[in-house]
Amino acid sequence: MPYADVIMNWIQENIPGGTSYHSNNASCFIQKVHDIEENIWVPQLGIKGKVDVTLKVKSDGKTRLRPLELKTGKSGPSSEHAAQVMLYNLMLSSRYKQTLGNGSLLYLKDGVTREVRSRALELKGIMNQRNNLAFYLSRLKFDLLPEPRTDPRFCGKCDQALVCSFYQVAIEPPDRSSKLMYNFAKANMGHLSESHLEVSAYFKKWMRWIFYEWAEDKARKGSKLEDLWRKTPEER
Repeated sequence: MPYADVIMNWIQENIPGGTSYHSNNASCFIQKVHDIEENIWVPQLGIKGKVDVTLKVKSDGKTRLRPLELKTGKSGPSSEHAAQVMLYNLMLSSRYKQTLGNGSLLYLKDGVTREVRSRALELKGIMNQRNNLAFYLSRLKFDLLPEPRTDPRFCGKCDQALVCSFYQVAIEPPDRSSKLMYNFAKANMGHLSESHLEVSAYFKKWMRWIFYEWAEDKARKGSKLEDLWRKTPEER
């Protein structure tokens, strides 16, 4: 249990009754843990998630719920982690009819806690990305994937960089990618020879089969899951 000590120290310092707890009459303090692994579905926004820890806090004389997200890596600037917490803030606000608040990230590798403030402009960008993703997922086809990013700045650490690069180099026409992105994809494929890239027919075949299987499964299930989002909790 490599992270147990970090979690215990955080509890002792931040939860009332802890051996190292000091409120210091702070304007915002934790009252208790409201829930853990809380499942939240928000049909109005078309998003769902599971909040690691939902905290009940008192801030400026008002009680509200606040998300705490646990990360097993080291602390550092991460737009993905911040976006996740901002979405949880939005979801808690919608579910419990409270004003939009802030949340926190706890990095278990080094014990650093980082506050995440919810900003309207950033949330707008996040929801736009959600809508773009939903658009393509609802019409998902092998030959109708969204265009690649124009700037590969964030692609180096992406889990799908290899497959994405192969798709751009071996399957798609080169003019569909920006020069920067295509050069990144080519460099990412530098370990492959021309003979390797010639197996694109094999790649295409299996990708098409996977898409056919996915489409068949979706058709068999019908519209039940889609309708679920349009129902109230009582109807579900």
